[in-house]
Amino acid sequence: MNILPFQVNVPAEITLERPEGTLVQGRYGDRVMFTLADGRIMYVPPFVASKIQADGVAPGDRFQLCKTQVRNGINGGVIIDHEAPRRGHFVAVEK
Repeated sequence: MNILPFQVNVPAEITLERPEGTLVQGRYGDRVMFTLADGRIMYVPPFVASKIQADGVAPGDRFQLCKTQVRNGINGGVIIDHEAPRRGHFVAVEK
């Protein structure tokens, strides 16, 4: 199984094979698994999957997904965000 690895602050270009994902439980909690048009698999948090689906991404649509690292003002902690830009616009952000 070829899994798409997300690098922090590096956008990944994605084309879904089908718009619906499958909810799976894993080591890091619930994730939604999507099959990509190039045969790879990607796992994203459920809120990211919801935002992708809410934007109406259809099979064959290309978009970018970026895992970003943001400094939190509380004790200088780090929060990992996901941004899903589509057609040049960001449509999904986790805080």
